[in-house]
Amino acid sequence: MTPQRNTRNLLLAIDGSEHADSAIQFVCEMPLPKNCQINIISVLVPRNAQYHVVLEKVLERAKEKLQKHNNILVHSKLLTGYPAEQIIEFIEESKPDLAVLGARGLRSTLSILLGGVAQQVVEYASCPVLIVRSPFRNLQNALIAIDGSAHSNYALEYLQNCPLPKDVTFHILSVLPPEFTLDTLGQYWRMDMEFSPMFFTEQMQEQIQQQQIAEEEEGNILLQDATEFLENLQHPLKSEIRRGDAATEILDYAKTEDIDLIISGSRGLSEFKGWLLGSVSRKLVHYADCSVLIVKIPSKH
Repeated sequence: MTPQRNTRNLLLAIDGSEHADSAIQFVCEMPLPKNCQINIISVLVPRNAQYHVVLEKVLERAKEKLQKHNNILVHSKLLTGYPAEQIIEFIEESKPDLAVLGARGLRSTLSILLGGVAQQVVEYASCPVLIVRSPFRNLQNALIAIDGSAHSNYALEYLQNCPLPKDVTFHILSVLPPEFTLDTLGQYWRMDMEFSPMFFTEQMQEQIQQQQIAEEEEGNILLQDATEFLENLQHPLKSEIRRGDAATEILDYAKTEDIDLIISGSRGLSEFKGWLLGSVSRKLVHYADCSVLIVKIPSKH
């Protein structure tokens, strides 16, 4: 695995919305290194040419605010075209260590749904993407979900150099597969099967119990390894194992523990076009009511 470098090149995409304002506030709270460079961009859709001056003022205010809070080099640029396409192209050209943008959400009875631009950037960007939701909340609790895959391991490595406040508590969560019980087995049992259901389920139950014990042991090892890996960051640490659907359990934990940021690894760009995120990461991005950081393994291309 390629070692992570410090976050020295950051992209902030804004549009003047309340979510973009929250993204600006989030970046202001990040302890960025003095030699960090921030590129702020906004995209003017050709049919909305009348907003040219407005967006220029939005960029200027954001630039002044970031320079005041971080005392670092800040550039701003107004692009023209389709927002998602322009942001992704800018990412490919400037190779930022992190892209930050606000989620344009619609509050519903279920959750906050991600806006189309942010959705496309998360799917196709070749760098880690931080989606910030409004209203802005000071970052106090960050949740990282681990599963032992190369993607979650890379997300852990990314945290080694991710500029987060020192007083942030890291919550490490490992979600094991749902329990497989006799009741769930009965749902799939065919009455015309040759063997006795009771005889089969007794043998299966023993195997299931052994498998669950092995899963719990593996989960504990993952948590221990992740805790030891993150201890050098000197953040407060908490860890927990749960069982069930991964996305559901992560989202539930985030609500009950008042999580401000969910961090998830996901596969990066591939040769084909289409949905590039894993199913769990996509659900987190769509349905979490807090900010979400998606960390991808860099493309080999």
